Amino acid sequence: MSRNGGLARGSARCVHNFDIFSALKECKGLLVEFGGHKHAAGLSIEVKDVDNFREKFNDVVKTKINKEDVIPELFIESEIKFTDLSPSLFDVVEKIAPFGLSNVKPIFYSQNVVSANGYRSFGNNKIKFRAMQDNFVIDAIYQNYKPKIDIIQSGKPFNIAFSLDT
Repeated sequence: MSRNGGLARGSARCVHNFDIFSALKECKGLLVEFGGHKHAAGLSIEVKDVDNFREKFNDVVKTKINKEDVIPELFIESEIKFTDLSPSLFDVVEKIAPFGLSNVKPIFYSQNVVSANGYRSFGNNKIKFRAMQDNFVIDAIYQNYKPKIDIIQSGKPFNIAFSLDT
């Protein structure tokens, strides 16, 4: 949320099986305005009410969310070998764009990948490395890499899930 005078405004996103809009509805007495749908919402609140809202919203979430709801899910389109990556595959992926909630960008999976040249850090918690499988090399960007950096640096094969970008 960002503050502008006496109002705080923000947006919210949620995990796959949780209805963020319904949770905000239960807090509507504290909100100036809100809107959205099951997976995303926007809201405005008086700054003086932010702490009360945080407490109420957390209580609502605790009663409505299950442990299974917060386990990260990744929907894999298919396993693919790097040698199958071609301009025509990129064209097919581009033709089904734009991507969003109802049209999720395809995620692919590859096994036995190694980092061909270590890695280079850049931006906000990102690295770039050359991913190699069966002597076929692609440039890869990995976000939020810190938990997996030992795997990438090890020189040992690992498995990856990825989306295609041009």
